[in-house]
Amino acid sequence: MMRRSLSLLSTAAILLLALVNPSLRADDFLPNVEPGKIVVRTIPGYPAIEAEIEGSVEKDWERGFRQGARYVASIENELRWPIVVTFPDWLNQPPQPKARMLVHLILNTQRDFAFPKEKGLAMTDQPTVNVACYALRGAYTLENFKKGLTEIQTYLKQNNLTQNGPPRVLYYSNPAWMPSFWLLQEVQVPILNSSSTSTEPTSSAPAAN
Repeated sequence: MMRRSLSLLSTAAILLLALVNPSLRADDFLPNVEPGKIVVRTIPGYPAIEAEIEGSVEKDWERGFRQGARYVASIENELRWPIVVTFPDWLNQPPQPKARMLVHLILNTQRDFAFPKEKGLAMTDQPTVNVACYALRGAYTLENFKKGLTEIQTYLKQNNLTQNGPPRVLYYSNPAWMPSFWLLQEVQVPILNSSSTSTEPTSSAPAAN
């Protein structure tokens, strides 16, 4: 995949110009499992704008998310749909300070936005994917991500399920104005089943205007 070189803060704001699929419902993404428990569920496919960034989960991404949250407030929109962060380097080694993160942001909005012309962005069609999920409340930190991932890996082993892609996390809450103990997130691991296919998204560069 083509490397992205945008700065994190500008990327976070640009990502808020995400493409909306009117057939999707916010409820399709919201966790239907009590925090602290594991379920297997299907996440519907969706179009999104993708950027690849480098940094740590607990520092760089949270700073970028806060920047984006202020943008959401400025356009009087409610951030009800999740941010999806995937860690493609995790299968090779635990994330380091410069590990890659693929970021997709989907907005629940009817407003029309022009596609951003900045380099390093791509339109992606994220596929429908089956995932094992572990929902939890608490700060968006690497420690909480690892906690959820450990629970899921134990579950997969006990139930003879096969991982089918790098782990990811869905952030549902806005940390700009919500106490950390109320923040909701869902760690996910793509898995194989009889109807699943590759979890790799398809990408295309934006058309020139």
